[in-house]
Amino acid sequence: MDRTAGFAASVTVRQRLFQDLARVLYNAGALSRRMSFAVPVVSADIFLAVPGLVFNTANGNRLALDLYGWGPMTVTPPGGIPESRRVKLRMRVLVPLAVSLANRKLVIKLTAADATVTSLQIDPYTGGLFSAPTVAYLQSPDFMALLVTGVRFGLGQMGDLIPPLQADFLGAIAADPTATVTSRVLNEVLALGVDVDRRDPMGTSIGRTHGNPVLLVDTTVGNDVAMWTHPLFIPQAFPDVRQKVREAVEKADGTLNEFDLHIEEGWLSISGNASGSGGAVNFSLRAVPRLIRPGTHFEFDDEYGEHFDLSTPDREELWFEPTAIHVDIDRDWWVIVLEGLGALLAGLGYLVVEAILDMVRGNVVSGIEQNDGSRGARNQQFTIPGVSRPTMQLRIETVECHADGMFSGITIKPQYWWWATMDGPKILAVEEALVETLQFRIGLPPDAFTDDPELRVSWTLRRTDTNAILRQVDSAISVSALRFQFDGSDVPFLEVAQLAVEWRVYRPLGVGVDEIFSGLQYTDIVDYVDRSHRFVHWEHEVDLPVVQVLPDGGQLVKGRIIKLRRSKLHRTSIPGRCQMLRNYSTTRLTRPDQPSYPLLYLDDLPFPVDDILTNRRQLCDYCFFGGPDKDVPLPF
Repeated sequence: MDRTAGFAASVTVRQRLFQDLARVLYNAGALSRRMSFAVPVVSADIFLAVPGLVFNTANGNRLALDLYGWGPMTVTPPGGIPESRRVKLRMRVLVPLAVSLANRKLVIKLTAADATVTSLQIDPYTGGLFSAPTVAYLQSPDFMALLVTGVRFGLGQMGDLIPPLQADFLGAIAADPTATVTSRVLNEVLALGVDVDRRDPMGTSIGRTHGNPVLLVDTTVGNDVAMWTHPLFIPQAFPDVRQKVREAVEKADGTLNEFDLHIEEGWLSISGNASGSGGAVNFSLRAVPRLIRPGTHFEFDDEYGEHFDLSTPDREELWFEPTAIHVDIDRDWWVIVLEGLGALLAGLGYLVVEAILDMVRGNVVSGIEQNDGSRGARNQQFTIPGVSRPTMQLRIETVECHADGMFSGITIKPQYWWWATMDGPKILAVEEALVETLQFRIGLPPDAFTDDPELRVSWTLRRTDTNAILRQVDSAISVSALRFQFDGSDVPFLEVAQLAVEWRVYRPLGVGVDEIFSGLQYTDIVDYVDRSHRFVHWEHEVDLPVVQVLPDGGQLVKGRIIKLRRSKLHRTSIPGRCQMLRNYSTTRLTRPDQPSYPLLYLDDLPFPVDDILTNRRQLCDYCFFGGPDKDVPLPF
């Protein structure tokens, strides 16, 4: 079976890859999320969800786009008055594809001017149903003609649904000026055939392929992209192999007389003949594709008798193992050639890899930048140009040599789609809560945006002891609506031990509601200080130097000593407690594992209240007087 269908090469791409790429571009804003049109009888501003891409043989050589959106529409039926509704719009659009090779890229364009609408559904979700005359008009050929015009214009404004695919996997065929591409839509697959002029080793055209697109079939076998190169075009696809071998021979002062590269079952067969002054050499080998490079193992004893055992692990990497190496050297010439030929054969596996590695190692999406690791690594990370997230991963799944051509299969998948998030404190010190504005913030999930006219956000703040609602907000989506703030004017923090913050991002479309993101988070309001007791103090250790005063007035540090100190009395009430106690309590909350002496509580002063001035040295100046420069006791 000719997997290339008579083309020089065939490429098949799974629908799921196109769908993933469309979703990535949609979330990056590279695709327009609105379809707007306005003519005297119909105007609409529809916000679009991620377009659905469908490849189906029944649609001919056309891509089916499933468009779903919502937004305002105004219709003026003939002889009637304008009727405005908010509608849900569903339609299927068939768009012919135009595929070409340009600058080593497969460019897949939608021929928007030839798009047709095959199904349409318009459902009002606000303002009631359209009137009977309007419904009749929306089902008329006149309206469909207007709609098709609007859709064609909208597709032209939307941008490329499919980014250019780097075609380096085709080798030199991708840059051949004679290359043309023919496409065929299959079920869930786009099949492409590449025709080129066939050339002899000197570059002279000796004919042209004329592939039959009807014979193109799905060859992906579970991969996202599959490539078959016709066996007759292996040398033409990878001319660098011949060139690099020639350069290696010439470096050894020889001449490459003959060279052959062809494919056999299981390997690439490479052979040739080189000559120099008074002699010649024939060489041949088989290059077998491998995807696991075995690790290495070395054992040796050093000069002191110590034994070393060094190993490296296997690596997932594309490489070609040289096997069945055969060299027939004219002994009269070996002095001149052997050194260069030995270097050639030693590095021939590398030469082959460098010549064909571009076909399979990762250059499928335009602008992929190789990392600094192995050039043949099976797994490559990249981002689409102009798109910061998500990261894409390309994996080389298979590279095979067969009598009917070379086959390579790769998968390309978005990695690390971001999660919807809600950031906000889960624990608060009551002192902080009283003086700060607390903020919670939602991070939207993929496919949800602040420019969606129907997206809404609701917030509910409750106290968990009584379940009473302290604050509730429900508003249209916006950057500010994704933030929820409250402070002491909303919450009696001195009375509440725990708050519950509920959030919901949703899209109400009539009786139907799309739930986007919702959740509940509890926030504990805590105080390290027990406010049921009126006063508190604590003991703590102080590291002090032991100083001896010398007769001449100098000082001599003789060591250090740990002394136990007791703090002054502080008030526990809020407001009322001082900054020092506030810092102490918040530090204990944020670092509860810190060793410390327990707090010591008192319900009454250890002396009569009337004697407060005479016992001021036992009291915190700020808690009881408002500061060391104040003399009038504060009420408590």
